[in-house]
Amino acid sequence: MKTSQSAVFRGDGFDRTAIDYVTTDKGKNASAFLNESRFTVKEAEVTSRVANYWESQGLINVERDGEKGWRKFSIIDLVWLKTVTKLRNFGWSIDKLKEVQTSLFEGPAFIDKNKRRISFFEIYIAMALTLRKPVYLLVFQDGIAEPVYYEQYSATLRFFELKDYTVLHINPILQSIFPNSDLTPLFEQTVEVDDNEFEVLFALRTGNYESITVRSKNGQPKTLELEERVDAPTVFQLLNEHDFQDMTVKRRDGKILNAKRTIIKNF
Repeated sequence: MKTSQSAVFRGDGFDRTAIDYVTTDKGKNASAFLNESRFTVKEAEVTSRVANYWESQGLINVERDGEKGWRKFSIIDLVWLKTVTKLRNFGWSIDKLKEVQTSLFEGPAFIDKNKRRISFFEIYIAMALTLRKPVYLLVFQDGIAEPVYYEQYSATLRFFELKDYTVLHINPILQSIFPNSDLTPLFEQTVEVDDNEFEVLFALRTGNYESITVRSKNGQPKTLELEERVDAPTVFQLLNEHDFQDMTVKRRDGKILNAKRTIIKNF
């Protein structure tokens, strides 16, 4: 694995954040959400022709849904595809984009207890989405890509001489995936959040729930209830996904019209 000739300053704070992400339940839940394949090429905002070509070149490697063969993308996939689109607009070649892909997904990573590699790219995406940390992607001419917080980027510019590179802002990419949520980056993050607050923030940022209810006792959150609509064919499958949940199903003439489930998480 080649490394960039350009140094990037991260600091000890990133290591603590990353270790927390790969070792805690909140990080496990966030990772599962980011890697769940449930979006289509429409959300990727590329044509089927372009997607076919990129897949033939190895830039796309995603699941296909059933016999129809529809591609299903995760949030990580969508961020990558939108990154590819932006870099193509800057004139980056397919071969160089393959090097960028290798750098992001096969480069430096943390390992969780199940021996799964958690890329730096995923961790930075999670922080941009949940805590609205300003995140940039520095893409160097040698194909190495370095995600950084705004503070890390500023420190890097002060202490190191960077070679020529392209800068992409990740937060607007996430905003385009979640248009109904306010993901405006916060350039000063002074408040630490605990595990329970992280769970609530993550649910709020993703915007996939019809209602979010936090029940507390003595000023401390005790239960998080997340209500969402579900597709009728997957009702029985979904019942087995969580230990604690309520399901409401409306039927007419023997057919399911709509269904909602409330996922209940106890703190």
